[in-house]
Amino acid sequence: DTIKDILLVIPKGLEYKEGINDIKNKYKNVSIHSIDANLNDKKNKGPNKYKFNGKNYDIYHSLSMGIISIGYILDKYPDHDIHIYGMNFAQRGHHDGIVEKKMVKKCYRCKIHKTFKNTYEP
Repeated sequence: DTIKDILLVIPKGLEYKEGINDIKNKYKNVSIHSIDANLNDKKNKGPNKYKFNGKNYDIYHSLSMGIISIGYILDKYPDHDIHIYGMNFAQRGHHDGIVEKKMVKKCYRCKIHKTFKNTYEP
């Protein structure tokens, strides 16, 4: 097996709906990390605070799974650069692509590899 780690970004408490137990059973010898995808505090009337690469940001919309994953990887591997492929920071849905792009641009360890088009295609 070449899989060393699996990162699951899913709302806490909904693992059973997404077949997560099937993944855990299939990859019993792999390190599986779970991150709660619901980082926004819906009770808070103002912006939510989110720490990314050691800096605090005010978040007014939900974060994408991509930025949550990048933040996790930056924390897990503090001495390494990370290469990001296929992320386009498009303003779609309820994610704030402008803020996320700013977060990654300020991250000297984040190496962005632009997509051919402004899409998620490789």
